[in-house]
This record gives sequence, C-alpha cells and structure tokens, in this order.
Amino acid sequence: MLPKLFDGVVDAAQGVAETVQALPRAATHLARATTASAKVANPNQALPPGLIIPVPGHGEMFVRDTHPHGGGRRGTLLLLHGWLAASDTNWWSLYEPLRQAGWRVIAIDVRGHGRGLRAHGAFRLSDCADDCAALLQVLAPGPVVVVGYSMGGAIAQILAHRHAEMLRGMVLVATAAEWRAAPQLRAAWYLMGAMQLGWRLTPRRAWSQVMNLLYGGKAPDWFAGELARGAPWDIAEAGREMGRYDAREWLREVRVPSAVIATTHDALVPISRQRTLARALGAPVIEIEAGHMVALTNPRQLNGALQGALELIVPGSRAHRQGASRTNHRQPTLARGDRGDDVGDAQRLLSAAGESCGQIDGIFGPATAAAVARFQAAKRLRKTGKVDRATWTVLAGVPRNRARAARAQRPPGDFEAPKLVVL
Repeated sequence: MLPKLFDGVVDAAQGVAETVQALPRAATHLARATTASAKVANPNQALPPGLIIPVPGHGEMFVRDTHPHGGGRRGTLLLLHGWLAASDTNWWSLYEPLRQAGWRVIAIDVRGHGRGLRAHGAFRLSDCADDCAALLQVLAPGPVVVVGYSMGGAIAQILAHRHAEMLRGMVLVATAAEWRAAPQLRAAWYLMGAMQLGWRLTPRRAWSQVMNLLYGGKAPDWFAGELARGAPWDIAEAGREMGRYDAREWLREVRVPSAVIATTHDALVPISRQRTLARALGAPVIEIEAGHMVALTNPRQLNGALQGALELIVPGSRAHRQGASRTNHRQPTLARGDRGDDVGDAQRLLSAAGESCGQIDGIFGPATAAAVARFQAAKRLRKTGKVDRATWTVLAGVPRNRARAARAQRPPGDFEAPKLVVL
C-alpha cells in the first residue's frame, strides 16, 4: 500500500515539474503565434462542405467532408478535435493541405461541442467513439485512419479498441492513455471548464480581438463564433470525464497500426505521458517542439508532423512504395541546406528507424543532420552527416512499423510514466 502511495506522490510531483518546465516555452509559442500564424494559414480558405447526416440510433451529426461523393486516392481520414474546440476551430487550417495530399477528410463535432449531438444523459467518451463508428457505417468510406487530438485522442483509442475493423490506422496528437492518475491534470480540466464559462460571459467582440491577435491580426471571421457553439454543461461534464479517463487496462489489446505526435513543450499533457502512450501501443513517435495548442500556434508544423506520421503507418504511401525499391534507383546525396521531397523521404525513414528529425518538413537542417549522424554511427557507416548512397541503402531496409519509443521493453501492466528523459 505504502509503495503505491509513494509512487503516486512521485508521479504527481514529476507531472507538476514537467508542467512548470513547459509553461514558459508554451507561452513563447503563443507569443510567436501573434506574428507567425498569419503566414501559415489563409483565413479566407474555404471550408469543406458541411453536411447533416442522420445516424440511426444516435441522431443527426454535423460532418465536414472534402469528398461527399467519395474519393481520395490515399484513403480517408477521420479527424477528432480536442476539448472545448470543434472540428473547424481545431482542424480548419489542415483541411486543404490534407486534401491536396490525396486524402478524403471527414471531421465531426463530438457530443456537446460545436454543432455536435446534444445527448440527454451524461457525457461519455465511449459514447463519442460509438457515434463515430455509427457514422462510418452510414458513410461507408471503408477502413479509415483516425486522427485524434487531445480529447479526440482518447476517443480514437476507444474507437480502435471497440471497432478496430473500421480502422486502417491511428495517429494520436498531444494526448495520453490516462489523466486519472495525475491530480494536476484533473485540476487543469476543471479549470478549463471554468474558463469556458468565462468565454460565454465575455462579449463576442472581445474574443474576436483575442483570436485576431493569436492569428497575427487575420483570424477567420467565424472563429470566435464557433468557440461559443458548444453546450456549456456538456463541455463541463466532458472535462470531468477526461479526468476519469484511463485506458491502461486495455490499451495493449489495440492492434491498429499507430503513430504518436508528441508535443515536447506541452503544459497540459506532460511529454512523459505522451511517450508512455507510444510505448504502450508500440508506436513510432514524431516529437515536435510545440505546446498543446500547436494546431493554433503553428499549423504548418503540425501538418508536417501529421503528413510524416501518415507516411509511417499507411501502406501504399509514396515513401512506402519507394522504400522497397530504393536500392534500384539512384538517390541524390543530401546535405545541409538541401530541400525537397527527397529530404522529406529521408526524414520519414530516419524517424521510422528511431532517429527523429523533429518536424518532417523537407528541409535538411541541423536536426536532420544530427539524426543522419546518429543513424550512421548506429549502423557503423562512415559518419559524413550526409545522406549518401550507402546511407540510402541501409535506410531502405528500415521496417515501417519500428517504434522509436518501443526500443525499451513494454511497460508493466499499470504503464507507470517513465522518468523524463530525451530518447
């Protein structure tokens, strides 16, 4: 009894320490957004068609769908937003890049958020997952890749556990396997519930000005209004449900190919818990230097990481098709300063090999050079810092499902958070 109590106190203290360490950098990301976001997102960008889909046994669900009549040469993505947000406020800047990459993009507003269902009973994450499954039965897009952000990540985990046959893969962003064991996180969810009430008491004009500030003076006209669409009591109950969420007993049963995008400066979901989630799933990790609100503060960075995660887990992608035949095609030697698709391919393969380049952006910068050097040292290649012919040949043999965070043994049954270390 006492050892478990002691471990719980240590874990809570570690979580508090990580949160305190992350706060200054998270604040820096928000400050940068006041000038940078206008450069990476077009506020006049048209949103995908919005549809009201009758779902038997559940109600009428609001859906954004880039291909209402079917399509998407790469397949279909199901985007699940975070708490307090809605599909548009969470994902609007990524709709078009993902569509251009060949994906059919479906995004829904979950219960109590945005235009989501207004249920009569208590808010349950499991009900949200069942809503998604029922919607997919109606739309019949075939197996999809579910992308869950924060709270949406918890819903995605439940969906993968209950309805694995509907999924082709899963990408989890800035989320964890549990928040129940960390009192500071439960407190954060309750505090944010109070903040949501404050939003409703604040004049709409004031919130519009705040959103404009965060988007460099060019927030979409509809953004502040979308934040006010949620049902206050449902959202407050969703916060309490987040504090109760704990998937540790069953998460190892999930067999859906997965990847984790971890936000290293996250003050809401400590990086140690994001890494523990990846270990539990045996999933590759793409770590980005960002806070919990990266979808708002740096959507370009999130898009690069998401595209990279999709390349790692989805068979038939460009990098996967080319990977098997790399030894048969001459690849250019890459060095610092190079840019383009070949650099992006090398970054994805390095990430799959366990040598993260951070953001997969097609730019051969210092982080990529360091990853190349580590890879060459690990494989006993000549340490040039360049992706030369010998390095390309070895990269071609990297298994796509190799997990950077799973190089250590799987965690014990309770998935205790590891010490905060840089892998």
